[in-house]
Amino acid sequence: MVPNALLLKDKDFVLIAKRNVAIPLITSPVTVGMAAAGLSYYALVLQSLFSAALTFGLNYFTVYRRYGLIIPHRFDFHGVRRIFNYSLFQFLFSLVNYFARNLDNLLVGKFFGTAALGFYDKAYRLMVYPSSMLTHVITPVLQPVLSEYQDDRQYIYAKYIKIVKFLSLCGVFIVAFCYFGADEIVLILFGAQWEPAVPYFAWLSLSVWGQMIMGTTGSIYLSVGDSKHSFVCGCITTVMTIIAITLGILSNDLLAVARNVSLSYILQFVIVMYLLMHYGLRQPYWPFLRIFWPEAVMAVVLGGVGQLLLQLPLESVLCRAAIKFLVIGGVFALLCWLLGQVKYMRSLHR
Repeated sequence: MVPNALLLKDKDFVLIAKRNVAIPLITSPVTVGMAAAGLSYYALVLQSLFSAALTFGLNYFTVYRRYGLIIPHRFDFHGVRRIFNYSLFQFLFSLVNYFARNLDNLLVGKFFGTAALGFYDKAYRLMVYPSSMLTHVITPVLQPVLSEYQDDRQYIYAKYIKIVKFLSLCGVFIVAFCYFGADEIVLILFGAQWEPAVPYFAWLSLSVWGQMIMGTTGSIYLSVGDSKHSFVCGCITTVMTIIAITLGILSNDLLAVARNVSLSYILQFVIVMYLLMHYGLRQPYWPFLRIFWPEAVMAVVLGGVGQLLLQLPLESVLCRAAIKFLVIGGVFALLCWLLGQVKYMRSLHR
């Protein structure tokens, strides 16, 4: 973590990206060879160990040449004390967030059985993919770049709005396609045996928009040096998630669990963004919410279009998926142009 943090501090994102691409290309053939040699799932374990060791070795070699960084022979609390207050809340946030993210799986497996857990977990993981692919690309670079302007919250807010609008617009399209194309997505990716996961995925996908935006808040809190309120947000969202899952379990309906979790994420968006505006960026909340009115219009229009697409009489799953993707994408692009949102889709590089 230390060598990687130093590379992020230097904004050497290109080097990090090259290594993130190169290391899987190196380890994957080795993993396949080990699996073919009869190591079975141990090949995956060894791949993780090999990837971690290779990443550490390359990063450490780089920072050693730049800074002369060496690993001391004895343990010293001096470095820990300097960042303790800052890092403690970040550690607690990560701990609470991990608990919140996995609690539904633990309880679903306990109260509904392993078969139901399999379908729910498949739907949940599929729902996470689109949001993680976008936010995990953007958020790692936010703190190193924006932390230079820690005392200029107005500047951070202006840059953050561009990021939020980009993610918001992408999220509207993703939610519309995932919700109305849930059946086709599951069948194409996993096959007919996973069809029971379709309704869970459809409900969970409604939360993708809010999750994509909330996924950036941690980096903004760290950019302004306020890890404490990041932890507070984590505690609030965890409590809300626990309540939502508990109500679903009490109804003895797994679909209710998925529906409650999705609704919980939507409510969490309202609270988390209020706290970020009020404590993190110190900006007015309602003007911030008003920037999403074009997305609200898009959601209504795409909802109507999606309802019509559900009536497609085609037997081919691939044809239905292609038509839904093209129609929803075409309507989305037209709405972006009509509502003047195209500028946000190409604003991240500025």
